[in-house]
Amino acid sequence: MRIRGKVKGLALVMALLMALNLVGYATAASTAVGSFDELKTAISNGNQSILLTADVTIGGSELNPFTVADKTVVIDLGGNTLHIESDKLFAISGTSAVTIKNGIVSSDETTVFSISDSATLCLENVDVTAEGSVFYTSGTPAVKLNGATVVFDVSIFTDDSDVKTIVDGNGDDVDFNNLILNNTLSVPLVQTSGASNPSYSTQIKVTVTGTYSISVPATIDFGTLTYDDSANSVVTKTGTITLEHLVTAGDETVTVSVKGNGAEDSFVLKSGDRSIEYTVLDANSQTVDKGETVATFTNPGEADFSVQLDKRNLRYSGDYTGSLIFTVNISE
Repeated sequence: MRIRGKVKGLALVMALLMALNLVGYATAASTAVGSFDELKTAISNGNQSILLTADVTIGGSELNPFTVADKTVVIDLGGNTLHIESDKLFAISGTSAVTIKNGIVSSDETTVFSISDSATLCLENVDVTAEGSVFYTSGTPAVKLNGATVVFDVSIFTDDSDVKTIVDGNGDDVDFNNLILNNTLSVPLVQTSGASNPSYSTQIKVTVTGTYSISVPATIDFGTLTYDDSANSVVTKTGTITLEHLVTAGDETVTVSVKGNGAEDSFVLKSGDRSIEYTVLDANSQTVDKGETVATFTNPGEADFSVQLDKRNLRYSGDYTGSLIFTVNISE
């Protein structure tokens, strides 16, 4: 008899739920990040290629959560959303060259990006949604849109910006005021100047559900026996518990306990009002009390157990039957 189960939490029969996200991306050298703290650390560590594996929010208690200063950074959103909370902004300064690509940028702030000094910001294959304006610039920075759609409530640039220039993917100036329709600016995607083989990423996700399959004998048949009070009165039959497969989060242990179907879970065989007690032993020939563990697994495999009858207890004829009830538990 085969018992199959979905692993779902520490429970009586068949336990523990498990999700594995496998993430694939195009650029092998990228540093994968899935939270704001991880993004902030990756930028501060000087990583030049960063991949988002989940939606990330720029927030927290700091007025300016981080500033990308004098760094060359490529942030591949991987189809995810980079959200900027109210009173925050994405600040780029110094000689930084920042590329954000392949996803969505949204903001509750009146200005999304602050670009200062001689920094460069390139938005490539990105949709931007802003509650107010989009760019604040000071100094002589460059803003490049390549396959970007920008939706705003107020304007593309804040009123006090020093520089109000946008270039496309080829480096050509964009007359952005003539391209705006219904508070939306769209710049088509072209091959980035100087890049003969531009790369883009696609995030791949899968959730793997924990499962197991255990087989126990359908029947243990002692055949026909009769009373015997000799020294060889004990008869033993062996069965095998097989853990056929196990998918869990890692180092879980599978234990199988056993009990009978007699009164208070006792190990008895019954024929009408008559009953015969029997004994269960584990693979080490140790007696197993009702409700105790009869087999333990850390990997798929087999474990033997035994059932013993003492023929000195066979004092009344009849067809006697009973059941062993196995319970599976998975724990760390």
